[in-house]
Amino acid sequence: MFKAEFLGIWPNVKTDISERFRSINTIRIERSALTYIDSDGNWHRASKVAPEQILTLCNFKEDTKKKVHAMIDKFAECGLRSLGVASQVVSENSKDSAGGPWQFVGLLSLFDPLRHDSAETIRRALHLGVNVKMITGN
Repeated sequence: MFKAEFLGIWPNVKTDISERFRSINTIRIERSALTYIDSDGNWHRASKVAPEQILTLCNFKEDTKKKVHAMIDKFAECGLRSLGVASQVVSENSKDSAGGPWQFVGLLSLFDPLRHDSAETIRRALHLGVNVKMITGN
């Protein structure tokens, strides 16, 4: 049920409100979330972001974090990126409410190859004296 709702293909969703959250930490962490109302009028929120942030959001214990990281490592061995997904009930029926505890939904694996011209672009930048730094999307 959650997967279809999160992908926006569940036919009975009444509304959805796109949100952007910012962490209060000194390190600026952003994640995207979607607040939606199901066909029974219940409010929910779903979020997807780097798995490490989802694990923190869901307050996992260290042993569980290790198990999830082992799965992430297996995806990485296959050349796949990972995203974490979590959901929560928003019993206050307001997109501005904090909502209930976050529940871990799972991991998404993505094939995200380098652009075909990345190596040449980096080589040219280095040749021009540019100090190249690689930054990921999450």
